[in-house]
Amino acid sequence: TNAYKECRNTRIALAEKLRKLPLSFFGNRDLSDLTTAIMTDAAGLETGFSHYIPELAGALFSLLLCSIGLFFMDPVMTLSVLWVVPAAFTVMAFGKKFLDRVNERGSRNRVQRADLIQEYIDNIKEIKADNQAEKYLGRLDDMLKSQVRETIFQELSNAAVVNSAGFLLKLALATAVICGSGRLISGKTDALTFIVFMIAATRLLAPVEACLINMAAM
Repeated sequence: TNAYKECRNTRIALAEKLRKLPLSFFGNRDLSDLTTAIMTDAAGLETGFSHYIPELAGALFSLLLCSIGLFFMDPVMTLSVLWVVPAAFTVMAFGKKFLDRVNERGSRNRVQRADLIQEYIDNIKEIKADNQAEKYLGRLDDMLKSQVRETIFQELSNAAVVNSAGFLLKLALATAVICGSGRLISGKTDALTFIVFMIAATRLLAPVEACLINMAAM
């Protein structure tokens, strides 16, 4: 509720700010660029505040609480399960620069497409009078096809980074089995603790995997 209230306040404040601007401000700027930027940013912030950030915070908080409890049971086994978390976040940090470049290029192309559509709308009478409608629609069709290719590339890029980090999380079970088996054989832990950490290795990191997806979305 707080997220949507804040988004409402942001949109109202933004509209009030635009209302007070002189007309010369809009005359000197590309209206399609301005509109696309404002609406895309507002919608992106709204989705982030209402979906991505709360789930990310909740997952990290639950991970912290569970980690503290497991640490008191067996510190070594806890480290064998949780070492993958900082490793996965490191992969996401390194992948961020690559994703930023991909998304920035996508944003520029979206503005160009919006500009072409706006140009067609503003000059539709002149374009039809000069028999240029087919040419303009052909350009628009080419841009839409490029948008499809670009969207696929963006999704693949996000998936490559997120899945690489997610693959590291899957290693937690393997390291927990190896470490736990050794400690069980040597008598440093008991069977019940071993079973608890096997369950933790499979279920504890599921929210973290959702965190990685949310981080990519953010």
